[in-house]
Amino acid sequence: MADVTLEAYARRIADLEQEVAALRDQLALYQFPDETTFSPAVLALDEEAIATYKAFVGFDATTVHHLTALQAWMAQEVDGIVEAFYTHLRRFAPLRTMLADPAVLQRLCAAQTAYLLSLTHGDYGQGYFRQRWRIGEVHNRLNLTPQWYLGSYSVFFDLIVERLQQASPPDTLCSPATLQALVKAFSIDMQLAIEAYITSYQIQLRQANTALQQYSQVLEARVAERTEELLQAGKLAAIGELAAGIAHEINNPINGIMNYADIIAEELPAADKLGGLCP
Repeated sequence: MADVTLEAYARRIADLEQEVAALRDQLALYQFPDETTFSPAVLALDEEAIATYKAFVGFDATTVHHLTALQAWMAQEVDGIVEAFYTHLRRFAPLRTMLADPAVLQRLCAAQTAYLLSLTHGDYGQGYFRQRWRIGEVHNRLNLTPQWYLGSYSVFFDLIVERLQQASPPDTLCSPATLQALVKAFSIDMQLAIEAYITSYQIQLRQANTALQQYSQVLEARVAERTEELLQAGKLAAIGELAAGIAHEINNPINGIMNYADIIAEELPAADKLGGLCP
């Protein structure tokens, strides 16, 4: 019986050791840097920030003049530009998969139409900048990497220039100043999109890090619990082993005494007083 108990304790100890080892390995995977490591500066789109963006690329009153001069032309050409844009995107397998749903494609076409129209509407304040910022956040939410959405600005620029060159007369709209204004606008748009993308991504990392730290604490608690259980099982196993050893040491002399008593009992006469006491 004692051997069975010891065997059960041994199996339990082995199981606990494996579980503790597995928990420690799992815990090691979730040792992330302190949350302060992920502390991106969230862009404040106030007037000062907007002015800085514009000043850096030279987006001034002349730029606004040339962009707004395209307003009527853009309203006329926007549908064709958007259609050509998504025709180009569907040539690439990852984007083709993303655009397979007609409802999604319709919403994206509407969003790109609004984007291009806003490029020439003349209002380049907080609303304009926040719209561009949201574009970057959406890109991150859709897992659309910079490879695709930054390249999209180049595609839009080429499509616009191609149609401007076909305008009549082309020199009026497709002037170097107009092209320069478009470059400045797209530069700001790309800056805002990538800033928003990075900030949104960093926020997700911070949230993931917080969740992982919480899970790490749970794992640590489980490790501590299993370790304590392992210690208790070890103590019980040691007690059981000691008890079995003591029982063995006691049983040996008792068995010897009983054997000698049996021998003596056999040699005593039946009428002897002591013989009558033996079974």
